Amino acid sequence: YCLLGDHLSTFNNDSDASDKSRYALLKPAIESVANDGIIAVRTCAVQAILPVLNFDRNNAVDLFIQASSGHVEIYGTNPFEQFARFAVYSHYNRIREMLQEALASENESAIKNAGRQISLADLANVDVGEDAVAIRSGSDLKRHTAVSVYAHNVGDKEVGDKCAEHLETFFDDDSEEVRKQLCHAFFHIEDDRLLELEGFIGRFIESKSFETWPDGAMRSLEKSRLQLPTIICRAAERVLELADNRSRNDHYSALWHVSTLVVRQYEQTEDEKTKNACLDLIDRLERIGYDGVANELGKLER
Repeated sequence: YCLLGDHLSTFNNDSDASDKSRYALLKPAIESVANDGIIAVRTCAVQAILPVLNFDRNNAVDLFIQASSGHVEIYGTNPFEQFARFAVYSHYNRIREMLQEALASENESAIKNAGRQISLADLANVDVGEDAVAIRSGSDLKRHTAVSVYAHNVGDKEVGDKCAEHLETFFDDDSEEVRKQLCHAFFHIEDDRLLELEGFIGRFIESKSFETWPDGAMRSLEKSRLQLPTIICRAAERVLELADNRSRNDHYSALWHVSTLVVRQYEQTEDEKTKNACLDLIDRLERIGYDGVANELGKLER
């Protein structure tokens, strides 16, 4: 059975996997491993069933349920999540029971797999009812899973605005881990998308999430080189406030971004009000003894 599992994995990766005649030859073997008594073998079956979605989705889903149903260990595997990723769009109601079993389990990998696929399906306008809402309002792990999906897709042209809307509801989440995961959204927001999300970023800066981990947002702003004076100056103020109220070492990297952003903003802008705001921030950096600002000013003089 282990050798058969390897063979079926090869079938799964073959560019000619949708060839029905080959499937007809392998179908008895796939059905056999889908009902095997060993979980590892059933997991191999799930991987082998995946290409059947290309030409017989109903049969593929039937076999998927046969192999996986009732086995939380399988729900937490990569083959399960990979199959569910494609199946939710056409057969959500058929596999929903397994996804709900995964969410109700104590298997963290299973919870993450199910939570991710339900959240993604909801973004793609699949009718998942209140299932996505239940994840967003569920345990710390479920909320963390939903936030990871929205953070990863916030830069997308089609679903990015919807992701940003959902992320805002987590700005002041009770869980530090959820708030920190939210901050990873800024790894996926670049250039013009920053301009489109200026209001979102402004509200983020005032939130507990920004206090938890400002580095991601500051790095994204620095990388973009866009002129966002209101956002940049307020973000700099917030980092300085945090540095005043906590150990400066906790926000050393954020301060490094502040000095680069503020000096660059001062150089870019023609607006006197913005220039004065930048000078005030530079003074504050010097007063707390942050050496990085001197280096940035030295670059400006050269």
